[in-house]
Parts: sequence; structure tokens; C-alpha cells
Amino acid sequence: MWLFAAAGLCYFYVQGLLVLLGQPFNLCIDPGQCDPVEAAAYIQSLGLNPAVVNALFFATLNLVMPLGCLGTALFLVWRGGRSALALAAATTLLFYGLFVGNNVVTIGLGASPWQAALRQGAILVFLAASFYMLHTFPNGRFVPRWGRLALLGEWLSLLVLAARGVLETAGAGGLYLLITLLGLGLQVYRYRRAASPTEQQQLKWGLTGILGLSLDSVLWTTWVLPTAGSGPASQQVTLMFLPVSTVLVLSLPVTLAIAVLRYRLWDIDVLIRRTLIYTGVTAVLTGTYFGLVVVLQTLTVAFTSRHSSTLVTVLSTLAIAALFAPLRRRVQDFVDRRFYRRKYDTAQTLAKFAQQARNEVDLDRLAAELRGAVTDAMQPSHVDLWLR
Repeated sequence: MWLFAAAGLCYFYVQGLLVLLGQPFNLCIDPGQCDPVEAAAYIQSLGLNPAVVNALFFATLNLVMPLGCLGTALFLVWRGGRSALALAAATTLLFYGLFVGNNVVTIGLGASPWQAALRQGAILVFLAASFYMLHTFPNGRFVPRWGRLALLGEWLSLLVLAARGVLETAGAGGLYLLITLLGLGLQVYRYRRAASPTEQQQLKWGLTGILGLSLDSVLWTTWVLPTAGSGPASQQVTLMFLPVSTVLVLSLPVTLAIAVLRYRLWDIDVLIRRTLIYTGVTAVLTGTYFGLVVVLQTLTVAFTSRHSSTLVTVLSTLAIAALFAPLRRRVQDFVDRRFYRRKYDTAQTLAKFAQQARNEVDLDRLAAELRGAVTDAMQPSHVDLWLR
């Protein structure tokens, strides 16, 4: 049944893709409020080829994202065996990549009554699989057990909404938000009360993908859509948003595949830690750079009565290059103190012992300091030191 549904979606996806390929490519968010000629002129003013940029935009939105989700879904079905959770995750990715995340399948379906019914059925299956995965991730069991009743109630509400034909209304969106918040709350409960160390790692991976997808939606709603129809500003935002959106959307299939299959659970803490560090460094350096540009430009005009953008750019770049290393160390210390306190304390203990060991010549005192460092860093129940 899953392969049959996947084949049907792929058929309509190809049909919609053929329709889109017959239309001119452009970066207009809303074609009704955007002039393709103006968009092409703006892209050309940046020194870029409009045809290449539009082709990349089309390929990313309508090929890379859906086919990435489809490939991960097939991989989950192949490697997941008879796991209901693996099938639910694969179904979520399949319908999201080919149907929910873009309008290719919708174009392929057309607007006849039976095609509209297929659209409602696809949305119903996508939501049902998503809610099941949200309740049972990462081990396929309900925690707490009354989660079964909650899921049953959610599925019944979906059937009622589908029977009334209001699956895509604003009121239904509010219900989906409440269900999502309930599922996330149950995942937090699972993480704190019932998850094993391996399952905690899986939950971190899954949450990372969900947050990436949520951030993509937030950026689209608050950053991209408000600029629709605003000419060059709209094209500039779209050009900046496209690579970011690609990474955020593809983070969901990648992290779900890792978490569901439990294959080589890499250290997600390292990834999160480095993300926090370099996001903070990037934000501070970006603000500093623009601040330096404004200040230096003002000083240049005040002392020379003329603009010198080249000199300002060079000085600002040199200042940022000099600030990067010390700023990264400070941000790393801050992140470790706030979010990885145990790791930070361990590192501080070992660094202190290394400094003392360089200056200590008394063997008994060095042995005592070594036992103290090991006790502080690893907190063992007992320590013995054997000297040869």
C-alpha cells in the first residue's frame, strides 16, 4: 500500500513537473505582483546570469527538496523492516516532500472533483502519519500509555474535518498547532522520564530536524512573504533565503533517517554546541562589521569630506579577521558555561591540573593533585593510583 501511494504521488509529481517545465522560470514569489523582466534585470545587475539563477531556484525547490525527501523515505522503508514508526516517518517525508512542501503534485492533480478528493486524502494521510510519529518517536511505543487515546481522538477529529471538507482552513490549523504542542510536550516527558541514553540521542536528532523545518516556516512567513511584490527587494530576499531554506528543509529527512534507523548515532551534542558557537560568532561579527562600516564611513566623510568605500571595507575586514579568534573563544566559553556546564567544569579542572603539573616536583603532592583532578572531572566512587 505504501509503495502504491508513493507511485501515485510520483506520477502526479512528474505530471506537475512537466507543466512547470513548460513555463518560464523566475524568482517571483507571487507572479501576480512581480514582473519577470524586472526580476531578470535585478539578477543581471548583480553580475549573475538570470537563466542560471532561475534554473537553480527551480531545481532546488522542485527537484532537490522533493527528491531528497523521497529518497530518504524509500531508504526508511527499505531499512526499517516492519516497524510502524519507520513507515510513519517514511509516509510523513513522502507526502511532505512531494505534496506539502511545494505545489508540483497539486498542479499535476488538476482541479476536477475526484482530484480534489485525492488531495484531501493525501492531506489526511500526511497528518495521520505525522501525529503517530509525534506520539511514538523514537522507539514506536506510547509514553505515557494514555497517548494511545490521545492519538485516537486526534485521528477521529481528522476524519470529522475531512468529512466536512475543512482540512485546510484556519480553524483546522489551530487544532494542528495544539496537537503538535501536545506531542512535543509528551516528547519532553519521554526524554526526562522514560528514554534510555540512546533514545535521548535519537530525540535530539529528531528535534533538530523539526526545529530546522519550523525555522524555515518562520523565516518564510516573517521575512520572505512580507517582501513579495516589492521589486528588487523581493528578489534579494529570495536569493538569500533559498540556500538557507534548502539546508533547513533537508535537515528533517536526514535527522529522521539517523534517529529512526539508529545507525551510527553521531554525537549530536557536538553538532548543537558548534552550531550555537558559530551562530553567536557570526551574529556578533556581522553586527560589528556593519557598525564599523557606518562609523568609519562617518569618520572618513568628517575628515576628508568624501566617501572612501574601498578603505572602509578593507579596514572593517581586517578588524573582523583580528576579532574572530578571540571572539570565538569567548563565545565558546559562554556556551559551555551556560549549556554544557559539566563539560566546562571538567575542562577547567584538567587545564588547572596541567598547569600545576608543569611546576610540581614533589611526587606525593603531584599524586594527590592527580587524584583530586580525576575525582573532580570524572566523579568516580573510588580512586587508586599505582606508581611504578
